[in-house]
Amino acid sequence: MPARIRISRFRLAQLPRILAIENAAFPREAYNRQMFLELHRDCSPLFYIARYGHAIAGYMVTCTAGSHAEIVSIAVHPQFRQRGLGAALMRHTLRRLKPAGITQVDLMVRTTNAAAIAFYRRFGFRRARCVAGYYDDGADGILYRLRLH
Repeated sequence: MPARIRISRFRLAQLPRILAIENAAFPREAYNRQMFLELHRDCSPLFYIARYGHAIAGYMVTCTAGSHAEIVSIAVHPQFRQRGLGAALMRHTLRRLKPAGITQVDLMVRTTNAAAIAFYRRFGFRRARCVAGYYDDGADGILYRLRLH
């Protein structure tokens, strides 16, 4: 991980910055404050922020149930992309899942999001199935899965 990137647990005081990142990254489908409060309540052990220098530049939140995990969201502010933040968040999270007894990690991605699909495949995620009409606007999603051995 480049020295300028630091990963740490999300704290509630950081919520305004997370909302700014969310709205910049997903302008038409951003999660709202209430959703992030619920994610903090339910998934806080795997809710991380990434700093680039002194700026909070990205976040990733993963929820677990039994031996399964779901990456709910990962985002990097557009002005900080292509600097390794997403990869650092992903590596940090995945390193914590296997020792916790997680054997399978799932995530959903839009069928049209080629950059995200390529990113997830770099970490070993494979297409499990298509989910018609998954998104609020009716767009299809693809369930991607990673098996941890």
